[in-house]
Amino acid sequence: MCVAGLLIVAVFTGSAVGGEDPNDLDAAALRQLGVERGAESLGAFLRAVTPAGQRGRQFAAIIGRLGAESYRTREEATAAVLASKLWYPEMVKAAAESGDAEVRARCEQILEKMPNQSAMAWQDAMRAALNCIARDGVAGLAAALFDVLESSDDAQITSAAIPALRATVRQDDLPLLRKMAAGERPFARVAAVRALAALPGKEAAEQLAPLLADAKAAVRAEAAIACLNRGHRPAVAVLVDLLKSDEPEVRARSVAALRAATGRRFGFAPYEGSDDRAEPLRRWLAWLQRDANTAELKLPIPDALAVVRPGLVLWNRLGSPHEIAASEAGPGGMWNKQGRFVRGVFGGAIEFELSHKTAVTFPSEVLSSREGCIEIWAQLVGFDQNTPDGHSPALVLAAEGGYIIMLNGNDGASHGGLCVRGGSCGSIGTGVFGAWTLEKVLGKGREADWHHYAVTWNVKGIPGVGDGRQTLAAFLDGKLNSSTCAAAAADTGPLKGGKIVVFDQHHLSRGRVRLDNFKAWRCAKTDFSDRLEGDGLETLNNTALRSTAPPVGGNAAGSGAPAGEREGGERPNEGSPAERL
Repeated sequence: MCVAGLLIVAVFTGSAVGGEDPNDLDAAALRQLGVERGAESLGAFLRAVTPAGQRGRQFAAIIGRLGAESYRTREEATAAVLASKLWYPEMVKAAAESGDAEVRARCEQILEKMPNQSAMAWQDAMRAALNCIARDGVAGLAAALFDVLESSDDAQITSAAIPALRATVRQDDLPLLRKMAAGERPFARVAAVRALAALPGKEAAEQLAPLLADAKAAVRAEAAIACLNRGHRPAVAVLVDLLKSDEPEVRARSVAALRAATGRRFGFAPYEGSDDRAEPLRRWLAWLQRDANTAELKLPIPDALAVVRPGLVLWNRLGSPHEIAASEAGPGGMWNKQGRFVRGVFGGAIEFELSHKTAVTFPSEVLSSREGCIEIWAQLVGFDQNTPDGHSPALVLAAEGGYIIMLNGNDGASHGGLCVRGGSCGSIGTGVFGAWTLEKVLGKGREADWHHYAVTWNVKGIPGVGDGRQTLAAFLDGKLNSSTCAAAAADTGPLKGGKIVVFDQHHLSRGRVRLDNFKAWRCAKTDFSDRLEGDGLETLNNTALRSTAPPVGGNAAGSGAPAGEREGGERPNEGSPAERL
């Protein structure tokens, strides 16, 4: 049998998943790969699809034959890869760096053609399976999911594995959960605790209680959240104590849980230095001593709090003077007191008139030229339809304009629409320059809605975008919104000097810009499904995005904090995001 036939028969046969919603992209992906709905088929797929699994090894064997002595074997291997429905871009890229000129040429051909072959990268296939398990609650897959957690270092895969694990566990998984919670790998231990938290009953609770004193701070944090959700009030003291942790992510999860349960904030910014955290920590300790035993608690704490998001280096809500100064992650911002604070997507937002310049800034050093992502929510109010050349407006720009998210009729590099720049990765837009309007970019009737904007760059190519060699991409409302780009790019490490500027504009005569929930990452983020999460405490109601609510509190420039701002940055409970809008 020829190589191509061997690969297709051995790797991609199987019965299709049936009965799903035709609009369910995850189910459609599994149908394409012939994966059945049941635990046996899904479990086998999870173990086989990794690079070290059966399917990965078979693909590697075919790649190895691209350099065979026989021309026929090389041709059959190339055809087999191009016929594959599942592929491993990293393997092809590694082979492309081979010293063999023919192997390099064949790999370049594969990298160019595969995105047009309806093939799926193995990471996307894995996430589709994990999402289906989490949605459908397929039982019997706990062991397979722990195998995924043990073997993968892909942050998006491990994050998707935890909801799937919580959905699949049953009471008879308790021995496995007990074993994994006592293991050595920190992330697997945290996952086991979160899975225990999903199980009802006394036996699961008995496994959680001793973990409140665990040596690992991340395990204590997850155990405290789980125990507090079961009504064990002393867990509040554990969470307050974890605000002293040396691990920023532990502090962030702990304070988010405390905020969700108590409604208190006290201005604690988990990623600030110890001196800046000292006074807010003192306020939390004072509250613990005074009110913790009698305070009304809002339970359960949402599970989304415990999701680890590696790579987040800056997160600012932009909702008040205090929130600008005390970022949720990374360094605080500087505000020149221009603009006013209004209702935003998740609470407060800042609104700028067109006359305002460089109103909020952050240090550029948090970003890296190697790879990264900047994302922000924005609403354009009272703008003309036409989008002129220049920053019209620029929502975010960094490093003297080397990194930008902007609307532009012509960015100077023949691009128009939603235009972005990514340092040495170049520039890109929705399409070519010309007569761009807000309707063409944002959609008819949606010009004045809230929208989510993002720019992502990676000097080695962005996994999952195009053929994997594209170094720069723009996203609008979570979807790719840019043409192809594969600019040569250089890695110069962390950006030196300059500022990240929130809002700038050229040539505009009317309109106002509202901005909310600004984030910067040191990873090439492409999955923006979390854009609808404010802080892990709440999820946005999509209908709220069309609201144009009146201002909150602070009015003219320099008028101070919004109405209702409490000492230490604490804000009153304002109901659901939809209600607040």
